[in-house]
Amino acid sequence: MTTYLLKTSTPSPISPTAAAADPESYYVDDRTYLYHRTRLLDTETEILKALGFQTHTALPYTLVVNYAQALDCLTKSLLKRGFAYLTDALMSPSLVYLTHQPNALAVAALYLAARDEGVKLPEVWWEVFDVEREDLGFLVAVMRGVQEFVEGRVKEWGVGGIPWEGRELEEEMERRRR
Repeated sequence: MTTYLLKTSTPSPISPTAAAADPESYYVDDRTYLYHRTRLLDTETEILKALGFQTHTALPYTLVVNYAQALDCLTKSLLKRGFAYLTDALMSPSLVYLTHQPNALAVAALYLAARDEGVKLPEVWWEVFDVEREDLGFLVAVMRGVQEFVEGRVKEWGVGGIPWEGRELEEEMERRRR
């Protein structure tokens, strides 16, 4: 059984020096830790809801599965490609996850995946899933452009890749200021 370090906010009847000498007083078992962690997260969620924060996020991944199933083209390779397009879209500088609904993202990913896999889909099938042709065209262009965006960043940052080290990051920021 794993134990975790937990500092309690209630004062201990033991003097501070005695508590420091007894490390067992700081440990709790798994069940107690998980219980308190869950209560904390639930309380945080309730506070955010009370303040008007939207705490539920809808993602398009399950919609790709549902749409492929509805179009009778559900295959593992199609889903893998569709999921890859959705994941790549997270890297897009266009921030399409913030500007478009999950159903539109799912339709665009399915459209591209079907095209790559050579799967024939019915005419104007995207209208069934409440996506306009203009939105579909924009999302397809954005999802296709992510690869070029990433390749451009790799070229810009060189072989070493993204500067993650503090010194490298500072040098990159200074280079961009000039």
